[in-house]
Amino acid sequence: MSWLLERLKVWVDGADKLSVENPWSAPDDPAYLPGPAPGSEPDGEVPLWRRGWIQFRYEPTGLALKRATQSILILGLVIPLFALAALFDRPHLRSVGAMVACLVLFAGVTVWNMCELKAQNEGRFEWFQPKRSIVATWTTIVEFGLFGVAFGIRGGVLLLMPCTIFLVAVLLGNIGMIVTAWIVLVVTLGVESGVQVPAVEAVWLTVLFSGTAAIVALAMDRALQGSLYGVHRNQSLAVLASYAGTLRAWPEDLDPIAGRLAEALDVDHYAVFTRQAGLFQPVLSWPDPDWPDPDQLGDLPARAADSNHWASTGTFVATPSSAGGVDVVLVVPAMSVLHVPVDHSLLAAGVALLAAMCDRARLISWLVELASIDELTGIANRRRLFHALDNELSRGRKNNKTFSVAILDLDDFKSFNDRNGHIAGDRMLRRFSDGISGRIRSQDILARYGGEEFCLVLPETDGRGATQLVEAIRQQTVSEDTATTVTFSGGVAAWDGTESIDSVLLRADANLYKAKSAGRNRVVGID
Repeated sequence: MSWLLERLKVWVDGADKLSVENPWSAPDDPAYLPGPAPGSEPDGEVPLWRRGWIQFRYEPTGLALKRATQSILILGLVIPLFALAALFDRPHLRSVGAMVACLVLFAGVTVWNMCELKAQNEGRFEWFQPKRSIVATWTTIVEFGLFGVAFGIRGGVLLLMPCTIFLVAVLLGNIGMIVTAWIVLVVTLGVESGVQVPAVEAVWLTVLFSGTAAIVALAMDRALQGSLYGVHRNQSLAVLASYAGTLRAWPEDLDPIAGRLAEALDVDHYAVFTRQAGLFQPVLSWPDPDWPDPDQLGDLPARAADSNHWASTGTFVATPSSAGGVDVVLVVPAMSVLHVPVDHSLLAAGVALLAAMCDRARLISWLVELASIDELTGIANRRRLFHALDNELSRGRKNNKTFSVAILDLDDFKSFNDRNGHIAGDRMLRRFSDGISGRIRSQDILARYGGEEFCLVLPETDGRGATQLVEAIRQQTVSEDTATTVTFSGGVAAWDGTESIDSVLLRADANLYKAKSAGRNRVVGID
């Protein structure tokens, strides 16, 4: 009893989040719904179906509202049908007053429902509110109770009519709606039977029918919760899939959705593995970066990937997927947060989504790299060059570090092409870029500036050091055809600590022009 009172207090106050394993957990609980928890919306933005402790079971849609209203209208057609029968068979009518009251309520409920249908057709869904709906349900239950008083319970058959309306509240409402509708049902059944049969029999009939209605309601509630739970899990996966469209880096961009993914999978821990150099390595473990214990896990990810089917150790479950030639394995505990074995179909959907995210991130990374690489030589292109220069400028201003830029231009490249052909010219450009790439540091950037011009970005290098490096490269450079000597001219400039990128490049280009004017095959910079 204390447990039931505690649950009722939670439902009334709305002050606690019911556990998902509770048989009467409200489906509008945050554990069931994706998105913000009920009551967490900013002031003035709380949806109508989340106000008060009487709420709808789920966020209503236009079609659901229309079908629910139509169902009540259809059930109400029983009233005029029996009223018409009473005109031809007056002896079966036990109470004219009850029949008149029933017809009055029927007319009122019908007008009310017609107004609701009209409002729904006009898109005014604010008309359909939980409190209005439960009042209409109470009224309809009483209406059918009066109907039973007017015609008699007829062996209990007409006691079922109020129970039928009560089940509509079970379909639409949360626990608040269900409890209040059931209380009205008990009172209605008691009055309906009490005016027609002895008190003891009336009590027995009330207990029998109201108890049966409560049992059916509980069964329906459990079935609906299971169905809605699956629907909301699919919605959560759909939200994650929409996020996948914004994913750029794997696995770094998984961090914002790590908790949401665990919620969608009904687990409190999980780890994502990818195959690297033939071995599976974890790329994400949530929420504990050291989970799971490698000794306990063993080769479970490899076994799952090799069999292309989920595998289990009794403690962990591994589910594989692949996309774009990359194997991804999702490892979760064998038991879900619902205290039942994990749903393998749900895990398969989750790991397929992760594999798609991984493949998309790899594709984007490849496209980004492709957009920053010169197609002919394989070194940085002009776009990446200016991105690197911007980074060096920001770093230099922040740390008071200098950097140097060198522009290199192959001498008489047009004449070389005319003599040897463009294919030989392309080979020479590749050989030239490969030769320089092998002589610079990993932090240095070599980019194709345009045509036969190249640009070197040398971080934390002054003008003198940059000039010496370029001069050393010039002396060692030869063409692919050893019988032909390939030379280049170079202009070097060091950032002065205040100037712009364009200014540094302009000075380097001016020094290149000096080198060309002085006879080519030389470097002009700082001695």
